Amino acid sequence: MTGGVVNRGDGRCSRGIRRRAALLSAALRVAERSGIAAVGLRSVAREGGTTPSLVGYHFPDRAVLLESLSYYTAARFEARASEVAAGSADRLEVLAAVIADTSGPSRSRALVEYELALLAARGTDPPETDLGWPRLLARAVRRTTEDPLVASRVTDEIEGLRFRAATGPDRLRAHEVLERIEQILAPRRAS
Repeated sequence: MTGGVVNRGDGRCSRGIRRRAALLSAALRVAERSGIAAVGLRSVAREGGTTPSLVGYHFPDRAVLLESLSYYTAARFEARASEVAAGSADRLEVLAAVIADTSGPSRSRALVEYELALLAARGTDPPETDLGWPRLLARAVRRTTEDPLVASRVTDEIEGLRFRAATGPDRLRAHEVLERIEQILAPRRAS
């Protein structure tokens, strides 16, 4: 070839990004079906219809795979929460809708998010706390109070609602959850 440079990186890079996303999607399906303990290079390869060596190329070990899955689930959560929020500007209504969704269609995904958070908390590095659900919750609570102690208590109580939604037997409705959130906030707003 004379004088020209062929840029072959663009196609490979975009294919690599798509392949990595497909592998994370496969890892999420494994985790939703069988839990985080079942997520490994081989199980993701089986689920994604590829080889363990290809998974290993993108994720050198299970720890990197799970860390990447944590960021991936947080990004998907935020996209899902944005869809829920599209019909409402009220952050408390959005929280209520997300919690209600956690008790139904998104239950298995919420359980994966909790498992990933627990796994990160056990590790040597502190877990990322400003992703997905924690970010949405912090933004909503910040608008209700400026007192950090009150904000912490409100956050804990609302987090308890979401945990019960993910682990309890009952399907919650958004309006019921919103009533509970407003009850949590009522005494704090009066002071």
